[in-house]
Amino acid sequence: MIAHGDIIDIRDLSRFRKLGVIVNLQPAWFYEEKNFARTTLPYLGPERAYRLYKMKSLLKAGAHVVCSSDWPFSGELNTFNPLDAIQIGVTRAGIDADPEDAYIPEERVDLATMIDCHTIRSACAAFQADLTGSLTPGKSADLIVLDRNLFAMPATEISHARVLMTLFEGRQVFRDSSI
Repeated sequence: MIAHGDIIDIRDLSRFRKLGVIVNLQPAWFYEEKNFARTTLPYLGPERAYRLYKMKSLLKAGAHVVCSSDWPFSGELNTFNPLDAIQIGVTRAGIDADPEDAYIPEERVDLATMIDCHTIRSACAAFQADLTGSLTPGKSADLIVLDRNLFAMPATEISHARVLMTLFEGRQVFRDSSI
């Protein structure tokens, strides 16, 4: 597994599949955050700065891509919330930004894929797919219940969803006090 597969030469995209290497990405970073012009652009230069986070290209090349949170590096988005990361991965824009201002919009990934990369694909990467990662009879009932259907709302509102309940191994470990 390679964590932070952030800058990948286009010629290497297909090598991940051929070599069986898992690419671990952090979608919460997939936008032009407030320090982009001051740090990313001058340090990497425009060619590399606009070649970051090629998630859709990796998936299209057949790479096994998983998502994780990592350190919340930006004061702008100081969270480990996977719903924030999923929204950013789908829109390629900051939480309150206009998706028309997307960072490398051709690398947007659909919602179902973003959820898979945070669940079943990550379970596979941890050699736990036979135990968790999907709602399948016989697997551990590790899941969350949200206050809304992510597929029935604009992608720009994904981060507004609230977790009402969390189950781990079928046992409730969190319940929102409002329900």
